[in-house]
Amino acid sequence: MQTMRLGALGLSMAALAFGGCGGKLAAGPAALTGVDTGAGHGGGESPPLPCSTNAQCPSGLVCQSSQCVSPSDNLPPEQQQPISGPPPAATPDFVFALDPSGAQAVRVDARSLAIEAIPLGGVPAEIAAFPNADRVLVLNPGNDELHLLDATNPGPTVRTNVPLDRRQDHLRLAPDGSWAAAFTDPNNAPDQGAEGIVTVVRLAGPGQPAGGVPYDRAAGFRVSDVFFRIAGGATTGAVAVALDSVAFVDLSKPVPPDLPPRQPLPASASADLASRSVVATPDGAFVLIRSFTAKELTVVDVDAQTVSTLALPDIATDLEIEGGGTAAVAVLRATAQVEVFRIPADLRPTGAPQLVSLGGFNAGQISLAPVPDPATGHPFGLLFTNASPTMEIARLDIASGTVVPYPDALQKLVQGVGISPDGKAAVVVHRPDPNPQTTDPYERQVALDQGYSMFDLGSAVAQLKRTGTVAVQGFAFAPGGGAAAVALRDDGNQVYGVDVLDLDTLVATSLGLASPPEFVGAIPQQTGASAAPLVWVTQVDPGGRISFVDLDSQSIQTVTGFELNSQIQN
Repeated sequence: MQTMRLGALGLSMAALAFGGCGGKLAAGPAALTGVDTGAGHGGGESPPLPCSTNAQCPSGLVCQSSQCVSPSDNLPPEQQQPISGPPPAATPDFVFALDPSGAQAVRVDARSLAIEAIPLGGVPAEIAAFPNADRVLVLNPGNDELHLLDATNPGPTVRTNVPLDRRQDHLRLAPDGSWAAAFTDPNNAPDQGAEGIVTVVRLAGPGQPAGGVPYDRAAGFRVSDVFFRIAGGATTGAVAVALDSVAFVDLSKPVPPDLPPRQPLPASASADLASRSVVATPDGAFVLIRSFTAKELTVVDVDAQTVSTLALPDIATDLEIEGGGTAAVAVLRATAQVEVFRIPADLRPTGAPQLVSLGGFNAGQISLAPVPDPATGHPFGLLFTNASPTMEIARLDIASGTVVPYPDALQKLVQGVGISPDGKAAVVVHRPDPNPQTTDPYERQVALDQGYSMFDLGSAVAQLKRTGTVAVQGFAFAPGGGAAAVALRDDGNQVYGVDVLDLDTLVATSLGLASPPEFVGAIPQQTGASAAPLVWVTQVDPGGRISFVDLDSQSIQTVTGFELNSQIQN
């Protein structure tokens, strides 16, 4: 990992490399992936898997023409772009980034561009922002600590340390900020050889010790996912999904039970970690596991602490839960269908999920809107695939099962799709067609180019933006919708930039960047009702560089390590 240093004084930010296009896009600070407000989010599997024998493929896939494919349709898994490095965390007023090599965090004011270095020691690895507050939590495996960084008051950031008694790799923060969980990456050897230990941390509140109190709890073998159960707006539990079991941690009392109860997972969910995908409802009441090898879903009822399976007509190539938690959608690529499960009714054996034909369009993924359709009030999503060459997308109304195809709206092959926070527009990332079937010279060049399209969902009108050899590296929507910023990167020709998108007019304005963009994200909320939406872009630069894009004025401010606070580039 490279390091972008913010100045000769040693201030630095972790370089966050994320090249390449990914799958489905939603809200998050990343390159076509992420988890926070306003940027691309991945769906589907990793990039194509090379192979020479079936043994080199994840369980359930076969090797064909040197590529791992699904035996049901001989197509590769749907793609998403993996994240490299710890993404920054954006709060209402700041962007916090980690500098592992410098053993510190860096706080950048989103408006004044003032920079503060926060020494941490060790090797900080992951960071999470508290909701609606200028506070972040940092996991530091290098010194076995959590760091609570509080910038809610004027002046320097206040750091409070929470010692842990073992090294952990991954951090999860409950939505209400009352609990955190840390666990070992399932592909790493655990500290002290102790497999499956999850550390849950009761974070500081009135009358509690400063920082928080950690509790180690045994949760199985190779924990891959941790979700929090939220009831009545409060965190009441956590569920840890391991390779072959799921553990339920009661957090409704000050001290969790010594040994959380567990339930075994079925064979389809535990064949291997590479052959499954795990999602949860927003409140953590249900956890669903999609198998890449079997025609079934695994359903974990967190409150009842039960595990069951539901049969599917085909192997699901994607499984997503809509933002309100009312429905889950399984995409069945080989049979050109989707199955819609009402939650919780259709997650029971007596349920009657709706099977919807896509009319021959073999979609492999769905990007679900973060809000219901502004016109109908129904949750919806856009279906697409990047496993086969197609320009088609289709809209699914989840309540009615109505499918509206858009076979002629786009001009290039689809790679990924993201829907704006207001549900009114989408950004479609394209990929080049290496073998365009056209004799028209202009159409041929369009097919060979990189690019993206803005798509107005009300009118079903799309507008293409060709970017030549410059690939889309990620994008971020304005928190309220209506605008977005797209980061662009071509290392071969050293062309870098950010496009500001007006999603009402479908007009894009190009701004230059002096160095390669890394991660892009939105400041989650603005101070004052009239404050302009801001997007941040970290960049690779020997001195360190971060830019803030004003989506209203379509202007950019950049601070580099050499200038620090003494010079702002407009």
